[in-house]
Amino acid sequence: MGITIHGSGYDEAAMTAKEISEIRSVQYKTLSPFTMVDDRLFMGSLFPLGLAAAQAPTSVIKVEISLKSLRDVLKQIPNTAEGGAVLFAREQDWHIASSQEAREAALIQTLKKQWENKSGDHKAGSERLKIDNRFYLVTYEPSEMLDATLLVYVPEKQILDPLSHYFVMLLVLSVLSIAVIIFFSYWIYRMIHKPLRSLVSAFRRVESGNMDISIPYKTAFEFGYLYRQFNAMISRLNTLIQEVYEQKIHSQRAELKQLQSQINPHFLYNSFFVLKRMIAAGDNKSAINFVEHLGNYFQYITRNADDEVTLEAEWLHARNYAEIQMVRFRKRLRTDFFGKPCTYASLNVPRLIIQPLLENAYQYGLQNKITDGIIRVSFEVKMELICIAVEDNGEELTDEQLSMLEAKLNSHNEHMETTGLINVHRRLQLKFGTDAGVLVKRSSLGGLRTEICIPIREVPNVSIVDH
Repeated sequence: MGITIHGSGYDEAAMTAKEISEIRSVQYKTLSPFTMVDDRLFMGSLFPLGLAAAQAPTSVIKVEISLKSLRDVLKQIPNTAEGGAVLFAREQDWHIASSQEAREAALIQTLKKQWENKSGDHKAGSERLKIDNRFYLVTYEPSEMLDATLLVYVPEKQILDPLSHYFVMLLVLSVLSIAVIIFFSYWIYRMIHKPLRSLVSAFRRVESGNMDISIPYKTAFEFGYLYRQFNAMISRLNTLIQEVYEQKIHSQRAELKQLQSQINPHFLYNSFFVLKRMIAAGDNKSAINFVEHLGNYFQYITRNADDEVTLEAEWLHARNYAEIQMVRFRKRLRTDFFGKPCTYASLNVPRLIIQPLLENAYQYGLQNKITDGIIRVSFEVKMELICIAVEDNGEELTDEQLSMLEAKLNSHNEHMETTGLINVHRRLQLKFGTDAGVLVKRSSLGGLRTEICIPIREVPNVSIVDH
């Protein structure tokens, strides 16, 4: 009929053959319902359906799509200043972009070429493409019904710049956090760990026996109170130790003075009786020797100036005392000396440590021995100990008495009665420590063996002549 009906009426201008040919081509040759003619986008259909290529249609339906409206919609998709969107057909040579600027057109042509060179498997997704030395993030969505693909491209920098800003903020916060952690760690080390370590170190030094210690502190320091109390505690302990030490010294000195002052009157009377007998018998030489020994004896025990003497002097005093006793008891017993202190002659020891052992042997060990009494005094060094032993062959020592004597020596009861052996034992421990002292056991001769033990701390280079 050659009549065209449109939205506002109708006219007699027939549709051009080119338009009909394009619509026929779209309907029978492609899947897309769209066709582009002279920069105008159409959708169309020929009737009746199934016409041959040479047959003219009875009627044609043609719908034009507004490119301006479509571009406005495409502009809204990326929602960025430099990004854009483009819709292009996969089998037809047309596309619709959100921008018609020359720069964007060249970009879209490059993007279209890279897209056409991709594989035939077109699925929705996204990629990172480099175009003109610039990276773009491209998201695409194909449509089988429209036989077209929608691509949205955005410059990578435009997306990552805000992220880089947050990255810088995160980096700054991380650095600040690390700085704060380091600061508080150092603060904790300075204010808590280091002072606590100093306090623990001080306690360990005190535990090892070092009482000469004081921790310096600041008045406003948190550990100042603990340090002040620690120093006060150490000062008080030192005072108490000094008081106890001085008390023990005074006690031992008092016991020593008591021993020195306790001159056995029977020993004195008997000595003068022996002297008288020698003079009466005309044995002047023996009397002179006896008087000399007796004078040396009383001079040694009544000399109160020094609490300590050399081991040489103590050894000679013990031999001098034994000489006096052997004159008195020459028919009942004998006293033998083995060894001599030589190398350790100059070692300082408490006064009167050997004589009480000899006196104990004479008075208790052999008091009922009529004949063949033996007292043996020996000096030897074994296992870094100086050992001076006094033993006898008495026959009256029981195992019970030996156990009781051992218990007394090992007792720490300060109020226990102090005998000669216990006094020697305590003074040796006060001078040389707990490794020193007096040991008792049964002698190989049958009686009691008392042994003085003195640890060797230094070896003086002095020797003496055995008398």
